[in-house]
Amino acid sequence: MDRPDISFIRSKPKICLWLFVTGGMLCVLLDIIGVSSISTESLMHSTINFPLPVYIMLPLTYIIAGVLIGVFSKNTYDAVIYGASIGQCQFLLPLIMYYCFLHNGTYFDIWWRALCGIVLAASFSGAAFEIKKLVKSK
Repeated sequence: MDRPDISFIRSKPKICLWLFVTGGMLCVLLDIIGVSSISTESLMHSTINFPLPVYIMLPLTYIIAGVLIGVFSKNTYDAVIYGASIGQCQFLLPLIMYYCFLHNGTYFDIWWRALCGIVLAASFSGAAFEIKKLVKSK
């Protein structure tokens, strides 16, 4: 039996690793500026009070990151994979902090934080690439 042709996926592992690390730094940076992205309370005990609520700022951050990744990607598959790479830490860190260490907040508080990064960054990066492709073709 022939193996399926997956040569259309050309994502580079080093780029995915750098985006994963960038996503981790983004989680920590958000917590430093007062947006509790990892847990329901600030882990860095930030004294900065960010003016926008966390339920607006956190999705907006990953939407912007996804759009930027989509604009600079070379194809749709790379855009989605790179978007998922930047959102992976936002998926993993809230779950690890809640289930292993803190146990603060409701399940909804933790799961919307966890799904916010990977789902929004991947979907908006794919959408941004497709919009870029449509604009280029006209």
